[in-house]
Formats: sequence, structure tokens, C-alpha cells
Amino acid sequence: MRYTTLEQVWDAAALEEFVLKAVREGGGGELPEIRPEDGAQVIFTTGSTGAPKAALLTHLGITVQNYCLGTAFEFPESRILNNLPPSHVGCQSELLMTTLFWGSTAVTLEIFDPSKSLEAIEKYRIQLVGQIPAIFCTYTSLTGDADRVAASLGHAAPVYPMSIREPMRADCRAGAAVPEGEIGHVCFRGPQTFAGYVHDQQATRQAISTDGWLYTGDMGSLDAEGLHFNGRAKWVIKPAGYQVFPGDVEEHICALSGKVASCGVVGVPHPIWVEAIVAFVEKRPGADLTEAELRKHARGLTSYKRPLHYVIVEPGQMPLNRVAKVDTLRLRELAEIEVRQLQSRGRWMAETMEA
Repeated sequence: MRYTTLEQVWDAAALEEFVLKAVREGGGGELPEIRPEDGAQVIFTTGSTGAPKAALLTHLGITVQNYCLGTAFEFPESRILNNLPPSHVGCQSELLMTTLFWGSTAVTLEIFDPSKSLEAIEKYRIQLVGQIPAIFCTYTSLTGDADRVAASLGHAAPVYPMSIREPMRADCRAGAAVPEGEIGHVCFRGPQTFAGYVHDQQATRQAISTDGWLYTGDMGSLDAEGLHFNGRAKWVIKPAGYQVFPGDVEEHICALSGKVASCGVVGVPHPIWVEAIVAFVEKRPGADLTEAELRKHARGLTSYKRPLHYVIVEPGQMPLNRVAKVDTLRLRELAEIEVRQLQSRGRWMAETMEA
């Protein structure tokens, strides 16, 4: 039996039948035919709805990416450090699979730890390290000119063209490409694009146009220097390459219902994490609420979802829009002001390390 569609990949009954048949036959039966476009791996990601989405990757997409990374970064006969989270696509489909594809050596750590990473680099003579900076999937050329590298996020891989386009059309075709230098939706098209979201045709169509363009959710512009990032198309915060839905963080903070009246979470640019999370927390009348309490409570969140800075708002002072909901646009403006003040006191980077 071959699993070729988004529906078949999670057909538990069919999978059980296939496994039992293989066991009964002692594993000596003919292996199923595998086509390049068949599903190979399901990676879960947090999307704009806040619930994890199951993205189906194909054999072709993974293999092409392995080939591109291997040729661009000299994987053959190298030692590669893989210290990304095991559930992350960068860990599995990119670093580990590219290492296996080229017959290289992988040194793995179960969790990112700066000291252990440095020890591994020295002990095993690591030659390549793959992380999750803003330049992935785009790349900069080899150069010693730091200003040139910092001028943009880099360029598209040769077999994965990038285009800045207008919003997707109502008929699910990609919008027209915008002129050079203008801001639009950052899109890619090529074999590395995932096949779609399992059991979620609507989300798939919102992400991948019928003519094959992947809408990344990023806004940016393109010129001779490369890609320039200008923000998010959706209300999604993306610290260190992860997608964080603000509602998940807000709900967790508001669980302190005896002290918290409301909460608004926004993302602001950060030199290391790309985006950092700032939480505005409104106190209940008469309640005592400290930043230390909020940080302790946030330990119940996955580390990349924890705010790096908190602004405690007095009762009744949370900015609201005309429908009495938290005014996210205003919070973003206030967060930028707050960060500038922190930077002027040398606290922004210090808070990052302590969070």
C-alpha cells in the first residue's frame, strides 16, 4: 500500500492493516513503490490559528533541499553539529537528512546549550553548524565584508525562486509580482514546498496558490542586495524561527485571573531572535502584580513562547479599539517605544539573556 494523499497519510486503519500484513509475511514481501511526490514526513507547526498544523513533506522536496544544502555548504566529508530541537524541520529534514544524504558525520545534542555546543565543536572538530537565523531559506555569498552580509537577508536558492507578490487572488491564484523595491508578500515556488496541511484543505489553499507559489506570511521587498524583511502578513510572532500565536500566550497569562484583567502580546524586532515577545498585562483593581510573578508563571509555556519583556498596565488603561478589544496596533507602537527606552538604558539585551 502506498500513501500518496494528505488523507491517506493519517488513515490509521489502513496503516495498521499494512503493518500487520508485513509482520505476517515476515517482512519478506515486495516493498511498496515510492514516487518522488509521495509523502515522506509530517512536521507539526504552530500556524496563525494557534493550533498545530500537520505539514506533509515529500521525498522530492526533502531530497532537493538536501542536495541544495549539501552543495552550497560543503556537507560531503564534513562533521556537522545538529543542536536544533528534534521536532524542528531544521533538525530533521535539513541538517540530519542532508548529513545522511551526503554520507557525512552528524554530532547531535538533544537540546541547544551554548557550552555543550562549543565543547562539541572543539572535541569533534565540527566544520559546519546550522542554526535558525533570519537568513534561512535565503543565503548570503561567502564574503568577509560584514556590511555586505548585513545589507539584506540574502538571496534565494537557485532551484527555489523567490518573488515579492500581491495578495493571493480570490480564485487562489498568486497575485502579480510587484516592482523591485516595493513591499509585498514573500513567496517561493519549487520542489521544496511542502505538499499541504493534512486534513486541512482550506489552510493549504491559503498558503499555496494553485499555480504553485508558497505564501510564507512574511512581508518584504527585493533588490540587488537581496531580500529585506518588513514584517508579518498575519498576527504571528516568530522568535528564533518558531511561530507563536499571540492568543496562546495571552490565554496563559490571563489564567492568573485573580490578578490579571486582560493581556495583549505583540512582537518587536530583535537583533538575535529576529522577533521578541512583549506582553502588556493589565492588573485587576486592588491587585498586586509583579514582573517576577509573571516570569515565574510563564515557565508553564514552551521557552520560545515566553515574553522577554513585560509592561504592567494599571486597571482600565489597556488600549482598546472601537469594538472594545485590545488594540494590537497601538500595543505595537507602545512596545517599540518601550524597547527604545530599554535600549537607551542597556537593558534590552540583558533581559533577553535572563528570560
